[in-house]
Amino acid sequence: MNRYKYSFRRTNVANALASPVTRFALTLLLFVVLVVLGGYFSKLLGLYEYSSFLALDLEHLAFGLVAVGFSSLLTMLRPFHLHMLPSRGTGDRSSIEGIFFLVLVAVGAIKGFYSLYKLVAKLSQSALAKAEYMVENVAV
Repeated sequence: MNRYKYSFRRTNVANALASPVTRFALTLLLFVVLVVLGGYFSKLLGLYEYSSFLALDLEHLAFGLVAVGFSSLLTMLRPFHLHMLPSRGTGDRSSIEGIFFLVLVAVGAIKGFYSLYKLVAKLSQSALAKAEYMVENVAV
């Protein structure tokens, strides 16, 4: 009679991937990486003046967040015409447009974070499905 000893080493990894806390932490890490990369993209486009290209200061992160929020906002507005966005005005209207722009960027950043969370959840589910087939049978 054959006896088998099952190795459940991978179940710890599977349990970690199934945890919402792990998914949130991984999503947060990826979001921070995207914000940092967005800051470098803003520097490459010359959107603001910087002292050192590699410097990670508050301005770099703010422009990175705007880049992530705006790119996510563009994916939300894809079905609509982009000329509907307000143009830069003068006087009292410009302050309202500034607030409107900040709200749009915040909504875009939240939408981007949520989309990234859904992607991480999908990828972790895929990894869990593959892990089901990786339980090793080891003869005793």
